Amino acid sequence: MEKFFNRLKWKGHGKLMEKVFEHEVALDRYTTLSFTRKEIWDQLVDLLKHPSLAIEPIESDHFKEITSDSGQTVLERELDFGNVKVHDSVKLDLEKSALVTIPHHEKYPESMHRITILEPQPGKFGFKFEYYEDISHPEVLDTAPYAKLRYKAWEDKDLHFCQVLVEMLEKHRT
Repeated sequence: MEKFFNRLKWKGHGKLMEKVFEHEVALDRYTTLSFTRKEIWDQLVDLLKHPSLAIEPIESDHFKEITSDSGQTVLERELDFGNVKVHDSVKLDLEKSALVTIPHHEKYPESMHRITILEPQPGKFGFKFEYYEDISHPEVLDTAPYAKLRYKAWEDKDLHFCQVLVEMLEKHRT
């Protein structure tokens, strides 16, 4: 069953996406305060709507929120990194996870990034970050020797993202 979750079909494109990296972050490493799942979810969604608040290379961000008749919410985003604009979408699974899908662009391959709220013990929350890529894409193959550096950069970004999320949660408490 684990292999199924490590290999996913990219919907609409038929590309085989493979999990290339994952890690978990406990929120209690940043605070002694406790928060509810709803508080964490609301703050996560706010940061997904405005990622420039937590991800420094993003100069500006814009989003359009779309909710289907079935209640599924998707954020269509434009992220301005200065020299490149990324158009992606974020599918929200209420108070559970967010799935970011990034289509192929001349400067980067198709990829997917999932953020899942974890609660290993009642009231103790964290996040699981999973990264998927089209491993057959030449850009991914060309950068394979540098994969560990990319994974470390993703992990550092996610740690900073969690730190900002907790700081914003604490700010709302005061």
